[in-house]
Amino acid sequence: VLTADKLELAATLETGSAPAGLAISPDGRWLATADRDSNQVSVFNAETLALVRRTTVGERPFGVTFAPDGRVFSADVGSNTVTAIDPESGAVLGKADTRERPYGLAFAEGRGFVTNQYDDSISVFEAKTYAPVAVIDVGGYPEGIDTTADGLRVAVANWDTNTLSVIDARTLKVVGEVATGDGPRAFGLFLATGLQKE
Repeated sequence: VLTADKLELAATLETGSAPAGLAISPDGRWLATADRDSNQVSVFNAETLALVRRTTVGERPFGVTFAPDGRVFSADVGSNTVTAIDPESGAVLGKADTRERPYGLAFAEGRGFVTNQYDDSISVFEAKTYAPVAVIDVGGYPEGIDTTADGLRVAVANWDTNTLSVIDARTLKVVGEVATGDGPRAFGLFLATGLQKE
């Protein structure tokens, strides 16, 4: 963890083996890491950075994301599942099935959206019940995923095809595709204001 003003090391989080993702809860209370080689998610107090608990999830979790309601989700690459956890109790609340090699997660319109690396698709599930909703075809080897600031679009970085797919979160249709540089894998919040429907 770095200090914001001087970019100096402020603390080290005691994660499990091979931490592959980091997320902060919407209320700022929790930090979570996906500990890939330990098959677990570690939850930390965001203020003190103390370890609160560890929860076993599916195999080789990679992406870790908080839903708007505060639940933490891991994309379990090795078991083709998504696991939902209560960060306060550490309880596993449910699981959603995905296609092959789920990598990243985003939430919009009460649904979870998961990139499936080996299936060139997005699995969509109901965020409350974990029930499957749809599978959306996108570009090759999708990895990074995020929601636009208005919550109406989901953007997906497709590594193999050098594109960004834009999905309407309500209709679940791909409404645009943007060419990128070579090998896009992830992106920042700068996308939030630039993906409006024309």
